[in-house]
Amino acid sequence: MARVPQLRRITLASCLAIFGAAGLTLTAVLLATGFGTPERGGLLMGLLGGGALAASVAVARRTPPVGPAALAGAGLLISAVGLLGAAIAADFWVCALCFALAGAGEGPVLSATLRIRADHAPPGARAQVFTLGAGLKITAAAAGTALAALLAGRLAPEQLLLFIAALNVVAAATLIPAPRPRAAGPGGPAAAAHGG
Repeated sequence: MARVPQLRRITLASCLAIFGAAGLTLTAVLLATGFGTPERGGLLMGLLGGGALAASVAVARRTPPVGPAALAGAGLLISAVGLLGAAIAADFWVCALCFALAGAGEGPVLSATLRIRADHAPPGARAQVFTLGAGLKITAAAAGTALAALLAGRLAPEQLLLFIAALNVVAAATLIPAPRPRAAGPGGPAAAAHGG
């Protein structure tokens, strides 16, 4: 997984994303409490899940015109925009719609992750790639939950949402492939070294 660039990038991106998303349950309750309705924290998470389900079904029904890495990157950025909107929303229902948008971004990321792993796992190692990938995500989620609990008493829920949104942006950035080295000319580097 470390040697195959596509697997390395999607593993890092998915772990960063779940590290942040693991704190959303706690953050949603704190956010709803700020609106004077702590019981609506569950509603925010329900809308997040509903948005993810709707987007996943849409992706399953119609093949996106982009590859899985681009789909995952776009989903992470959409999720970041939704979380940013929720952080600055002055009305609970606007915040709720932003949670649904964040979920719609999250939904396709999982299917894109699975597609990349299936396409790029070395022959004979597919089971190990999927198992290790899942284990790393579970570990990242546990660490993210612990960090959210530590930060909850120090940061406002809006600040936590901004932190999670920033992690999604960083995760999306890790999916951008490194630029390929350019050839020195028609004959390549060797020809350039010999004057063409």
